[in-house]
Amino acid sequence: MHCSISSTAISTNSIWKGTVSYAEKTGRLIVNADDLGMSPGANSAIFRCFDAGRISHASMMGNGDYFDEAEAGLKKRGIGKIGVHLNLTYGKALTASPSLQDRNGLLNNGFVSLFLKTVADRKISADIERELEAQIVKVKNSGFEITHLDSHRHVHMIPAVYSIVVGLARKYGIPRIRHINEKLTDSLKIGGITGFFRNGGLVKFLLLKTLSAYNGQRDETDKTLKFYSILFTGAVTEEAIEKIRGSMENYEIMVHPGVPEMDFPIEFHDKNEKAYRTSPQRAGELEALLNSSLASGDFQ
Repeated sequence: MHCSISSTAISTNSIWKGTVSYAEKTGRLIVNADDLGMSPGANSAIFRCFDAGRISHASMMGNGDYFDEAEAGLKKRGIGKIGVHLNLTYGKALTASPSLQDRNGLLNNGFVSLFLKTVADRKISADIERELEAQIVKVKNSGFEITHLDSHRHVHMIPAVYSIVVGLARKYGIPRIRHINEKLTDSLKIGGITGFFRNGGLVKFLLLKTLSAYNGQRDETDKTLKFYSILFTGAVTEEAIEKIRGSMENYEIMVHPGVPEMDFPIEFHDKNEKAYRTSPQRAGELEALLNSSLASGDFQ
């Protein structure tokens, strides 16, 4: 059964005017699984979570190598609403954009190099917009209603990219963009000091938190939803889920569940991405979700 908190109708215009809180209108908790369409292990884990009613949303890679498998799995389950996991750093580009890809057509920028390129050369913005729009259109033309936009490696937090994403969200009537509205003290209470030092996400947190705050001053999208977690990216535990569930606050929990043994034989375009998808933490997040007490009532 698909438990979607996006089932409540919301006026896109009211979202952009800042008069409606997404969380207040649709429920207090979003549990979003990233990377749908990236690999067999990601797809399998996300569908297990949907089937168990442990996640409310997922975000799908328009350029994912396993997009077709993900599309078929969603339609088999009658899931007609999905987010788009915008991607400028991994896999095959959908457009011919030399500034974003290598000679084999693979996206070849990291977060930092992309950031620097957008500062040094404003012309790259046209290539970025063309590629991101192609990814959105691919998901939309596959018959899905798009619930929100987020991104792989959080590239939509780069200011120049964020401006493009806001414009595309308006153009296609997409009501929500992920904001990194994470508070250090809250996340430390949820994830624990020991987990914090083990995961080591402070620099990444400070950078993305700063960029999110800067971007948030430049548009009227809703930003009341708290976020978990950059500090504990890829290491969300059952205990953390239960703490957030019991907090009675509006949250988005970002998760990356996986089935590593399904991804070990798969050829990835980048060794670091393969290491991430085959990490024991992917199975750990899947187990944490399936063992949690999350239920459809949390998402309504």
